[in-house]
Amino acid sequence: MPKLSQEEKELMQSLYAQGVSVKEISWKTGVPYADVYKYTVIIEKYGSLSNYSNHLAARRNKSPSDYQKETYIYNQERPSNKKLSALIKIRLLEIDKTQTWLSEQIGNTRAGTSLYALGKIFPNDSTLEKIYHSLGETDSNLDAIFESLEKRIKENGFNSPEEYIAHLKEQKKLESKKRNYKLQNKNREYFLKKRGFKSFNDYRRILETQHQQLPQNQRLANIIKTRLRKMGKSHLWLAEKLGLGPNSISAYTHARRFPREKNFKKICSLFNLPYKTIDDFLN
Repeated sequence: MPKLSQEEKELMQSLYAQGVSVKEISWKTGVPYADVYKYTVIIEKYGSLSNYSNHLAARRNKSPSDYQKETYIYNQERPSNKKLSALIKIRLLEIDKTQTWLSEQIGNTRAGTSLYALGKIFPNDSTLEKIYHSLGETDSNLDAIFESLEKRIKENGFNSPEEYIAHLKEQKKLESKKRNYKLQNKNREYFLKKRGFKSFNDYRRILETQHQQLPQNQRLANIIKTRLRKMGKSHLWLAEKLGLGPNSISAYTHARRFPREKNFKKICSLFNLPYKTIDDFLN
């Protein structure tokens, strides 16, 4: 093939800067794919072909793992990699899907998809199209997709993709906690009914009645009520001193509950009781 003119090189670089793929540039200009890649991707990455030659020479003196690490670090700074990384992370969080799910959709390994999401590598055109389709994007131009995404992020009151991603992750955590809480309640109700209880409240009432029969609970309840009366203090005063809610103090004074070691020691200290531990008190 004849030597490429400066105008041809500049045309290829201009098209590449507009987001046109190497494959499409090759088809439009009639220049072989390898030459288009050399004057677009290589020039963008290394600045010049001479720099690329120097890089290849230096690479011979590095281990494969060191070279790969450097390549990943460089790739993560490329605008296209940053945009695709943010798009993958945001859309997966928004549609409540995982990278494993995306891997299955695009026919890729989980490790490979993770590298896309981290911005360490950029997929080929075919895989890129599959990613867009899986994430619900109708456009095939990354710059246009990301511009629309940034606009939506700002409309939602966030300053950057990173800030929006952090918000979505926190939201997902809260939703997960709610689901787990509902599931725990459902499981608890099921097992309590199997044991003959009508509901959790029914179980709690029976348990509290049993606790009220325990000598240590009755004894501590009487001590707290007597000492508060002598000192002219209220349940609220004791609650503040212990850093607890009024309901916890009420449970102690009605013998429904016995405090933990830490709170028991605080009660003994406030009321000048001689006990050092719960075992002392029980003995």
